[in-house]
Amino acid sequence: MSGIAPLFARLYRYRLSHAQRAVLQAMAEHSSDGQEMFASIERIAAYTGLSARRVQQVLHGQPAVRFAPADPPLRVEARPARRAVPGLIELGVLALLKPANTESRRPATYRIDESKLQVDPRTASYTSRQRVFERASAEKELERWIEHNRSAFDALIQRMALAREAAVGSHHSEAEWLMHDLVLAKKYGLSERLARCAFGPKPKPDPRVPVPPSRVPAEQLQFDSQEEKPCAQAVENSSYLV
Repeated sequence: MSGIAPLFARLYRYRLSHAQRAVLQAMAEHSSDGQEMFASIERIAAYTGLSARRVQQVLHGQPAVRFAPADPPLRVEARPARRAVPGLIELGVLALLKPANTESRRPATYRIDESKLQVDPRTASYTSRQRVFERASAEKELERWIEHNRSAFDALIQRMALAREAAVGSHHSEAEWLMHDLVLAKKYGLSERLARCAFGPKPKPDPRVPVPPSRVPAEQLQFDSQEEKPCAQAVENSSYLV
């Protein structure tokens, strides 16, 4: 088990409208690695119960609309102008990788960037501890992968260093370098989740989540009675504390 919830189950953590969450969950059903999504507008509309036009609006946004005054002017108040509503692509949540091909009947391919999603403060208190466990699980899985693929990981690090040396003087954002590293890591057999754990930004500690105690030898602990020492030594000699 990977120890991390799938994408469609993580979307409830973020501040999304009902239509946005439904569209992303429908697209996550057609995902090869949890990040790249491909599904036609008709399929998404069928999965979500939305119209095809509404799905297009969620993806590409809605332009601003200004209502012209009536001639002759009406006594009732004129309808206010509608502000532009950005879509998931404009917000950076979805990036277009391959456009749709009507001849081969292939839908467009998108990549989701969870870092562009805003965490809903109402769910933060419930998911903060879960994210800590997911991060710890990913770090352990990454250590096992590096142990079994040391040569591939060393070659990956070398390729990343050469790419940065060749790009000296160019202006690339951290997000652009991260996408470059994720694509490069995939060529070496490292999944995107583990690559984000290795090369992505480290999460800031949440003060609401208690920090697990560090491993302390049994002889350095303070005991209220002599009966607690054997128990502490047994735990210290076991593999429960890592």
